[in-house]
Amino acid sequence: MDYVQADRQTRAHQILYRLLADVPRDKLDKLIKELEQEGAPTQITLALKLDTPDTSHSIYLPDAAIQIYGNFDERAIKVTRVPESLPEYEHDISLLEGSYANIKELQARIDGFNALYRRMGDDNSLSKKAREVIQEKFLTQKKYKGQHLSAPIADSLEMPGIIYYSRARMPGLHEVTRVLQMQGIEHLTHNIVAEHSGLYDTDWSIGPHGDRGHHIKVADISLKLL
Repeated sequence: MDYVQADRQTRAHQILYRLLADVPRDKLDKLIKELEQEGAPTQITLALKLDTPDTSHSIYLPDAAIQIYGNFDERAIKVTRVPESLPEYEHDISLLEGSYANIKELQARIDGFNALYRRMGDDNSLSKKAREVIQEKFLTQKKYKGQHLSAPIADSLEMPGIIYYSRARMPGLHEVTRVLQMQGIEHLTHNIVAEHSGLYDTDWSIGPHGDRGHHIKVADISLKLL
């Protein structure tokens, strides 16, 4: 993008945001409240976009001016367990259930307990401690000689119910979790992700036999109504 085009785009965005500023917010808030009388949280997203003949066919809005009313991200939330939740999620749910000022606060708590599922270069103090403990308690053993931890750490571990034929044995998730807890490292044992509709155990990877990942709801999230 050249400077002329960038300057035009900046001016266009300024115009679009001025138009959005003129939208009667009180009327939209009133509309949201009326819609929420049925019990379901509602947000309204307005997007304005300037097009050229080359971009008018696009359904994407990367350069749009966007304003959200009744924003779900800014609402107080409450995490509660689902009745059909499996026993294996009891530990993780107990760490996360309760009330939060917003979903960002919940995500910060999830991140704080995430020792095993952080990506390369995204280690926190907890995952660094977990890495040190696993290295000391497991990888110094003769049967694990030559093995290394990847990132996320969980990618290096043997998962319950999966048989690995193509690599040398590594510690199992349950073994590692037990040792970490004995060392006082409280952590999530699943890859928990927060969405507006709930907490999910999520894994989109492809397993050693071509089996696809999963997206299992383990807790409900209720948003405060306006």
